[in-house]
Amino acid sequence: MIIVEQEAILLIALIIGTITDIRKREVPNYVSFSLIAVAGMLALLKSGMQGSFTPLITALYGLAIAVGIGLLMYYAGQWGGGDAKILFGVGLLLGFSPSLTDHLFLFLVYALISGGILGFVWMIAVGFSSWKETKKKYAELRSLQKNMVLLARIAGITCIIIAAFLVKINYLFSLLAIFIGIGTYILVYLSLFVRAVEDQMKKKISVLKLEEGDWLVNDVTVTGKLITAKSKTGLSLEDIAHLKRAGVSEVVVRQGVPFVPAFLAAEILVLTLGNPFM
Repeated sequence: MIIVEQEAILLIALIIGTITDIRKREVPNYVSFSLIAVAGMLALLKSGMQGSFTPLITALYGLAIAVGIGLLMYYAGQWGGGDAKILFGVGLLLGFSPSLTDHLFLFLVYALISGGILGFVWMIAVGFSSWKETKKKYAELRSLQKNMVLLARIAGITCIIIAAFLVKINYLFSLLAIFIGIGTYILVYLSLFVRAVEDQMKKKISVLKLEEGDWLVNDVTVTGKLITAKSKTGLSLEDIAHLKRAGVSEVVVRQGVPFVPAFLAAEILVLTLGNPFM
């Protein structure tokens, strides 16, 4: 019964988090902190019912793994604080035991896959929704990086020539050379497209509308004096207050890709597909 309630609680938290993350690009503290609190109470309840510390210890193992991953992604500038905190709740709720069938392990595997797909689709959607601006920025970047583009072309042609010579010696080596050549060529153009799309994810907003965790695109200076420096971990409440005191009216922030939907997709995949390793 507790397991069923556990799944329901997790799904409800992730659904609410997904809606707010997509609409506002933030996960409210009441969602993540409520999930953490409920997860902690359930762990204590299961330990009490079983007369064993095992459920509590398992929950703490899950929390430790979630904290490690969450903080790594947060300080790397890939996640906001809300993404990390909701993962803390997921880890504490699901717990962890070293097994390929472990729920948290499967959740993280599916989250990695879902996150990659979501990021790719989101970038494509942003790029095509502002196609004119993206195309203009892409052309600008391509012009600025013309030497890199030229090198990519030379590398691609060179690899194909090498592949032509290798085909009689070793067919696999020939295919590898073609793969490297085409891959290098595509990767350069793809990186330029991604940078062009990222430029469309910048938004000028009023300082009054700033939220904790918003990412500045550039350092904010007034008459040559640094007011607030950009940070991978985003703005703190103190930073926002400092900007207001300095009389700054607007700043440019970077909007990230909402990641909580990937968590929701991961949980749904765990419940429907189960273990892909079995």
